[in-house]
Amino acid sequence: MKVIVVYGGASPEHEVSIRSAKTVYEALSKNHKVYAAYISKQDEWFLVNRPGEESEGVLLDYDREGRQWKTIHDKLHIDIVFPITHGVGGEDGVLQAKLEDWGLHYVGTKSRASKLCFDKVATKAILREHGVNVVDEIIIDRNKDTPAYSACVNQLGDTLFVKPSRSGSSVGVHKVSDEDAFKHGLGDAFKYDDIVLVESAVEEPRELEVAVLEVEPMSFKTSVAGEIVADGEFYTYDAKYASSSQSKTIVNPDMSDELKNELRSVSLQVNDILGCRGMVRVDFLQDGSTGLLYVNEVNTLPGFTSISMYPQLWEGSGMSIEDLVGIMVSVALNSSN
Repeated sequence: MKVIVVYGGASPEHEVSIRSAKTVYEALSKNHKVYAAYISKQDEWFLVNRPGEESEGVLLDYDREGRQWKTIHDKLHIDIVFPITHGVGGEDGVLQAKLEDWGLHYVGTKSRASKLCFDKVATKAILREHGVNVVDEIIIDRNKDTPAYSACVNQLGDTLFVKPSRSGSSVGVHKVSDEDAFKHGLGDAFKYDDIVLVESAVEEPRELEVAVLEVEPMSFKTSVAGEIVADGEFYTYDAKYASSSQSKTIVNPDMSDELKNELRSVSLQVNDILGCRGMVRVDFLQDGSTGLLYVNEVNTLPGFTSISMYPQLWEGSGMSIEDLVGIMVSVALNSSN
C-alpha cells in the first residue's frame, strides 16, 4: 500500500507533529511504501524524504482532475493519507475537510466530528445531554462581559481551570486559585480562542486515559487503561513534551476490574456519541474522594511521539506499533464513509 504521512501545520503543536510523524513514518515503512508531506507554518506543502528533513523538501500539490499528487519532478499515486497534524488546522476538521473535498481516503475521524471534538464547549454539551459526566463550567466569550473571579468561585469552587475551548495538548490551560492568576489565565487562553471555559477542579484527581481503535469499519476496540502522574499540579503542555519533564505514564495501572470496565465502556460510548473514527484517546479525571469519573477531553489525533500514551496503551494491550498503524490504514482504505 502507498501511504502519505501528512504532518506539521501552523498550530503551536507543530514540533510535536514532526515527532509524531517520525514514529508513524518508521512504523509504516516496515510494510508499506511511505511518502512524507510536510505542511509549513505558512501552509505550504512539501514532499520530503522523511520527517525531520524538512529543509530539503520540494513543493507538493494535489491535482484534483488527475487525482494524483505532484511535484515539479514527479507524480505520485497514493492509496491512503495518514494525517498526524495536531492542533488548530490539523485535527479541528480543516485538513480533514480538504482531504474530503479532494476525494481522498484518510486515517481518522471525519471533518464534522473532528470539528466537534476539538471544541470543548460543544463536546461537553453533547456528552452531558447523553448522561456522560463532565465537570461544571462557565463559558466566557471575549466579545461579552467577563464574570468576576468571585462569581466564578462562588459557582465552581476555590480552585479553577481556565482553558481555551478550541486547542489541544493543554495549550493555554491554567490552574488558578487567586484573582491575579485568573486574569493571567484568561489573557493567555484568549490567545488561542475567542471562547474560554472556566471549569471546576476535581478533588485529588486521578488522570486516566483509554485508547480507542477502529479495528474494522465501524467496529471499535479499547486498550488497557493508562494513568498520568504529572510532575506539577496538572498535566501541562510542558509536562507532556518538555525534555526536562518528570511526568510519568503508567500503562495498565493498579485499579479494580469495575473501574477498568467502566473506563472502557464509557470510552466506547463517547466514541459512538461523537461519531469518531480511526484512533481516539479519551481522557478522564477520577475524583479522589467519591471515585466518580469525568470525561475531561476527547482527542481525535493523539500524539505518536516516543513518550505518547496512545501507542503505549496499545503496546500494553499486546499490539505493536507496526500492527497498530497497519490496522489504521487498512480500515480507512476499506471504509465507504
